[in-house]
Amino acid sequence: MTEEKAQHAKQFPLRLARSLREAANQMALREGISLNHFISLAVAEKVSRVGQEASAPPETQKRA
Repeated sequence: MTEEKAQHAKQFPLRLARSLREAANQMALREGISLNHFISLAVAEKVSRVGQEASAPPETQKRA
C-alpha cells in the first residue's frame, strides 16, 4: 500500500449538524486545539466510558 493510500485509509468523513459543529469548533478554539483533535478526544472519552460501563459489575450498570 502506498503512503497516499495508507493516509487515505485513516480518513473518515463525518457529517455533523451545523449547530453541533459550530459548538464543537468553539470549544476546540477555547482549548487551543483543532476541531479534528477535539472530535478525536470526544470519541475516545465515549469509547472509554462505554468500555468501563461494560466491564462494571452488573449491579452498577445502567438499565435501559
